[in-house]
Amino acid sequence: SAARTFLLKSLQANSQDTQTVDQRIFLASLLGETREARQLSFRQIQSGVISPNYLTILGSSRVSLESSVAFAKQCLAKNPHDALPRLALAQKSWSDDQLDDVRDQLTPLIQQYPDLFEARSLWCQLLTATSQSREFVTANSELGKAAEQESSIWLARGQWADQQGQSLAAIRCLAEAVRLDPNDRTSHYRLSQFLAVEGKSEIFSNFQNNWSGNGLIYCNGF
Repeated sequence: SAARTFLLKSLQANSQDTQTVDQRIFLASLLGETREARQLSFRQIQSGVISPNYLTILGSSRVSLESSVAFAKQCLAKNPHDALPRLALAQKSWSDDQLDDVRDQLTPLIQQYPDLFEARSLWCQLLTATSQSREFVTANSELGKAAEQESSIWLARGQWADQQGQSLAAIRCLAEAVRLDPNDRTSHYRLSQFLAVEGKSEIFSNFQNNWSGNGLIYCNGF
């Protein structure tokens, strides 16, 4: 989106500008890009800038979009073709498990902006959640190189492999999801269950402890 492009250029010009960083964190939260929001918040704290907002983002398993929904709806009312608020609403519906609403938001969005990776990423997750195997294979094949660095895509791939009865493939995909985002509890939990079934009890215990513990989660791999 134009907002993302502008903020990224501003950060390239002055990466220490707190106001610009805060705006980028807000945008990431609006889009549901929790990994990006966490990374930026952690960098701010490392640099000595402490904010309750940063601590909340780092301490939450998923950034809350509640405060952004009203704003997103207002933006969409003014400009129905704006991708950013529609994607934000889709992310909110996804977090609320309102899958029909997710589909309703994403279908016109992908048709209008076929190269919008965030929309296609969420679409893949939706297809696995609704067990649409053939549609997922097609959607996954249309993803670009950026997908290889997105933990949510690997989580979706792991869920798809599970639906196909491919346990080892599911483990590899979920392990990659955990590697890319060590703080994602869903990936940790699902991976721990597969490891337990496969008889890797010691590794399973490590992942189970990470998933059930508090604070930041770190993965040692396997």
